[in-house]
Amino acid sequence: MVAPSDAFLAGWMLGILVMLITGWLFVFPKDNGYKTLLREIKYLVENNNGLVTPTDLVLRAEISPNKSKKFLKKLAQQLEATVEVDETGTIYYRFTIAKAINSKLLKG
Repeated sequence: MVAPSDAFLAGWMLGILVMLITGWLFVFPKDNGYKTLLREIKYLVENNNGLVTPTDLVLRAEISPNKSKKFLKKLAQQLEATVEVDETGTIYYRFTIAKAINSKLLKG
């Protein structure tokens, strides 16, 4: 039979473990791996008539502006997307074929 103090200690330790795991999920909520970024880009392309800005990707995927710019530049080269700049200096990447954005077809 388990003594009351042992049960209390076990319950307390389990509670701490649950709190740590929950805290970890809040600190690191998203996996910003390559496949996740491709999924977010595909969503943006399909919902913005093929146009994506680095800011769009930053907000959608919760990544840094630098990572967004690098990823879009690389993807634009692979898919032969066009790069456009408006009069305010905003950079737009125009992807003509959203179906081409597929993690199985692209290099990481």
